[in-house]
Amino acid sequence: MIIRNNSDTTVYGLKLKFEDNIFDYVETFNSLEPIQSHGKVILKCTVLDNFEGNKPEHIVGQNYPDKMKDIVIISTYQNEERETFQSEFRLKNGKPINEFKEGFGDA
Repeated sequence: MIIRNNSDTTVYGLKLKFEDNIFDYVETFNSLEPIQSHGKVILKCTVLDNFEGNKPEHIVGQNYPDKMKDIVIISTYQNEERETFQSEFRLKNGKPINEFKEGFGDA
């Protein structure tokens, strides 16, 4: 999983929330470590999903496991002025939809 800071501002205190228990493992990261402007954090994660079939094409042809076709990941973070923001990353039917909520309140 790649967490990107697409803004011109350094991000502090990043917290991630997964609405569903889709990940069997997500590498822990230091939320005290800032993410610089246009920087990224790479986290190792695993998703286990069952499927029926006997041909390798069933696995190779999918962008996301069925388990990940509809997910929500919520990130909460602060800027240098300690204003809190929230962003949502959603996959709906395997297509990404992003939402940004400014001035979310205290984390």
